[in-house]
Amino acid sequence: MLKSLRKKIISDLHMNRGQFMAVWIVVTLGVALYGAMYPSGLNMIASFYKTSDDLNYLDFQIQFNATDENLVEVANEINGVEEVESRLVVDVGLQPDPDNNYLITLRMISSPDDREPTVNLSNIVKGHEIQSDEEVLLLKTFADKHGYKVGDTLSVWVDGVEHTLTIAGLVFNPEYIILGSSPSF
Repeated sequence: MLKSLRKKIISDLHMNRGQFMAVWIVVTLGVALYGAMYPSGLNMIASFYKTSDDLNYLDFQIQFNATDENLVEVANEINGVEEVESRLVVDVGLQPDPDNNYLITLRMISSPDDREPTVNLSNIVKGHEIQSDEEVLLLKTFADKHGYKVGDTLSVWVDGVEHTLTIAGLVFNPEYIILGSSPSF
């Protein structure tokens, strides 16, 4: 029985040599590509975690009612919380082209005046830290896409009032690796 089965398999492989070779090549390439890409994936994950640790990237965020008092103290009392940073997040209108009246949405996030932030540190690629109230740090990817450079000015609208801000620096921040706003906004 096994002898006839073996003869049948060999005969079938002989008759369908092209199909057998095609399947063998696909399987071999699949295994080779998986073996080649797996270390790259591990390296990418290790790189993400190292950047996250270096910039003290947040592990989770909490939103409170803005009218409540002592929000930082309340967040610090949550079990397992090591560091807390309060931030004001405002979506403002940005006029990228002075010749046109259209606005795009720009998310502005506050930073402490008296010290470095404790979480979500920005890696300044070009320029310097904010040194005055009229300066802003801009994500490098956003600046590159829209042609902004350090020293350029931005016209932003907050509650219908125009403000002119100077770009102090271009930054990378892991919070915005994936650009997009939450569907809740």
